[in-house]
Amino acid sequence: ISAGEPFKLSKLFENVNTIQEYYGNRGYAYAQVSPHRSPGVLPNTLKVGFNVSKGEPVRIGRINISGNRKTEDKVIRREILINEGDIYHAGRVRLSEQSIQRTGYFDKVSVTTAASKSKNVIDINVEVTERSTGQFQIGAGFSSTESFIGTLQVSYDNFLGRGHFLSAQATLSKLRQLFNFQFFDPYFLDSKWRFRLSLFNFE
Repeated sequence: ISAGEPFKLSKLFENVNTIQEYYGNRGYAYAQVSPHRSPGVLPNTLKVGFNVSKGEPVRIGRINISGNRKTEDKVIRREILINEGDIYHAGRVRLSEQSIQRTGYFDKVSVTTAASKSKNVIDINVEVTERSTGQFQIGAGFSSTESFIGTLQVSYDNFLGRGHFLSAQATLSKLRQLFNFQFFDPYFLDSKWRFRLSLFNFE
């Protein structure tokens, strides 16, 4: 908000959230921002102010993960943009939730915070609801030129719960044979490197 512009209550509270996030990104997880208004000197004007109680900065304690029955913890943890022991950062906590959701392995992702037993420490709780990530397709047909045609395709987006993509496809007929295999690891050997393998044969 700027001096001289028309007053909007929604914009005032938008500024409250912005200021609160500013302090939240600097470790003040419990910062409280309260707006206040009073009549201005000129007619039809308001004075607007913000009272800020930022509290003390806190650090990340434990990062707890629940709800993952088949997905390994490390598949979720590597998408979290903040580590245990770091200064709390509200923006990274929010982006971590979005990053986990983008993997496509979960129907629902919830990242919340909770006070720890230690002073000035806050825990992060990550709760996920897994989705079905495997597909199986089989088909058959008949053609006057190729006679019998059979197709088979299997794919997994989260193979064995390790975050790997695996796909195998085969098509067989009297005239042609097609085999295709693909494997993709977005964090090869738990590093930032990506690994992709593609094998195919067509006759």
